[in-house]
Amino acid sequence: MKRGRMAARIAAVVLSGCGGDPALPLADTKPATGAALKEYSKNATEIVGLGRNADLVQRFCVNMTGAACPADIGGQLKTAGFLGEGPANELSDAFAMLEADRIDGAADLQSSDEIYVKALYRVALAREPDAGGESSNLEFLNSSNGRPVLVRAFMRSQEFKGQP
Repeated sequence: MKRGRMAARIAAVVLSGCGGDPALPLADTKPATGAALKEYSKNATEIVGLGRNADLVQRFCVNMTGAACPADIGGQLKTAGFLGEGPANELSDAFAMLEADRIDGAADLQSSDEIYVKALYRVALAREPDAGGESSNLEFLNSSNGRPVLVRAFMRSQEFKGQP
């Protein structure tokens, strides 16, 4: 078997073990844009899967790192509580927790609200927070709205929907 086909078959097996669809290998998927992001925004609490919604997974990887998802992304997300399938906002939250760990240098899935907001900006919007946005999002968290509600707000934002 040629090396390219073998890699695709291995990726399919890994994805299917993580709740993904082996017919849609993550490595071959482009990040979601335009209409797809508008649909994910509208349905931020709908169930997604790593393979079935590989374009959303790639969007978060590219936003966070500037590159396609690593081969072990399913395992990384599993450690952050996303078991291969769940609401889209929980997928985004798992990515934000991984990014927060990268920012604070501690692989413990614990972060301050300040670090979490910064990580969420990177994951959902592919940028650093501006001072006003960071401040208002921290106030939003401190007013008992919680991280899941903030993640949904980011995913429903015009900026999220408008990513190229």
